Amino acid sequence: MLNLEIQTKKFADFEEIQDLSPDDVFLVHDGRGVKKVKASQLNIGKGDDNNNNNDLLALLGEGAGPHNSIYRGKFLGGVVTPEQRAEIQSGKFNDLYIGDFWIINGITWRIAAFDYYFGCGDTEANLLRSHHVTIVPDTTVGANQQMNGTNVTTGAYVGSAMRGNAGAAIAAGHLNAVRTIINAAFPGMVLRHRNYLNNAVTTGRVSGGLWADSDIELMNETMVYGCKQFAPGEDGTNLVLDHVISKSQLPLFQYRHDLIRAQNTPWISYWLRDVVTASFFALVYFDGSATYGTASASLGVRPAFSIS
Repeated sequence: MLNLEIQTKKFADFEEIQDLSPDDVFLVHDGRGVKKVKASQLNIGKGDDNNNNNDLLALLGEGAGPHNSIYRGKFLGGVVTPEQRAEIQSGKFNDLYIGDFWIINGITWRIAAFDYYFGCGDTEANLLRSHHVTIVPDTTVGANQQMNGTNVTTGAYVGSAMRGNAGAAIAAGHLNAVRTIINAAFPGMVLRHRNYLNNAVTTGRVSGGLWADSDIELMNETMVYGCKQFAPGEDGTNLVLDHVISKSQLPLFQYRHDLIRAQNTPWISYWLRDVVTASFFALVYFDGSATYGTASASLGVRPAFSIS
């Protein structure tokens, strides 16, 4: 390397470069003085195609924590490759980040979280120990559906026509048509685990729940917005039995608020699984706002599921 003299310039005055060479040098201060480090030592400027692509993501660590912390939005292909699945199952998640997506059968399937349900379950034996990626499609899937045939929320989400009212079993309600589409796109990959879901309503408030086998479900308000919007909460007297494990906002929606709205053309509102009153379930309106609708309305189905 040639010796460089210190230049008294503003940052905006320096020439820009589009790609880094492995021989390019960074100056860093280690607390004792200024040192130099080559880009090659940082794994920068060495993309998968050896074409000097700038891949700063290579600096991040492995595991769910770092990978839940970055939105990338990269196209991952038309199928989950064996290499990608191996990264998911290992829990390292290398070259997979929030917002990355596959386009399969005309639907964009986007990574929404890593290990979202890891360690959750109703018994020690049932704690989920499989590393996984939680996926939400950009659009609704299949035909619009009703939560119930009439404007009632009796039985909450588990007891709805949407889920199929099969108690703790995986049901064959309106979601079954969506289940077929998802299993065709991700054959043998959809994760089955234990999930806490509501199954009873008293005077318009959730009053019961159970641990159920779960694979493909509607999202709840917290997964989408990061909090409850319309579903009743505690008021100091009435205890809402809502011990959900879907208890935090999916990182996808934390980084991309615009993706809360289903990306259908024309726009479509879609159901959430929260009970709001004796007649209403929560939903995301077609413009992306939080609202609710009568249970018999026919609206979009935008599920969440995990693969492992």
